[in-house]
Amino acid sequence: MGLLASLAGFSLSVISTLGYTGLFLLMVGESMVLPIPSEAVLPFAGFLASDGRFTLLAAWGVATFGTLVGSLLSYALGAYGVRPLLERWGKYVFVTRHHIEVTHAFFERKGGGIGIFLSRFVPVVRHLISIPAGSARMPLAPFCVATVLGGGAWNLILLYAGYQFGSHYEDVSAFVEQYKWLILGAAIVLASAALVVWKMRTKRENAG
Repeated sequence: MGLLASLAGFSLSVISTLGYTGLFLLMVGESMVLPIPSEAVLPFAGFLASDGRFTLLAAWGVATFGTLVGSLLSYALGAYGVRPLLERWGKYVFVTRHHIEVTHAFFERKGGGIGIFLSRFVPVVRHLISIPAGSARMPLAPFCVATVLGGGAWNLILLYAGYQFGSHYEDVSAFVEQYKWLILGAAIVLASAALVVWKMRTKRENAG
């Protein structure tokens, strides 16, 4: 069994033992630089909801709160210059210099709330995006809103997939891998529509 598979197994044990608390702690770690696979954690939580041991709404709320807390911790690390340490020691949590450079380039290219929102649907980038946001001292309010919206949407997709797959929740990872670009495309359309509505509303308010 590979290390990542072992980590997935460990994550499932944590949820089985600690329940919602375990789910919260795992999602805090998943939103930082720890190699915790959300594609294993959240579908399993969805399965527990289908089995009556969790409720889907509570699992989503706990997971999304964990996403926000972990992201804020990473934001703080970025604000206090953690990048040199991550470049040196990141390999021990499967984070390479290339991953760091790609994430920083993504943030610089997309920037702002839309970039934070979209990053939640991009593998690797979603684990690290809060660090360049902290380095750039992105305003906290839009950072938190975008994190909750993007992270919440991603969490809901995986939780609901696990709920529907039931005892076959392990198949969700393959499903997500197959349709990842469709999911990202839908996220881009949603973000673009929200941006257009916001700009139209702002323009109307300014005109009034």
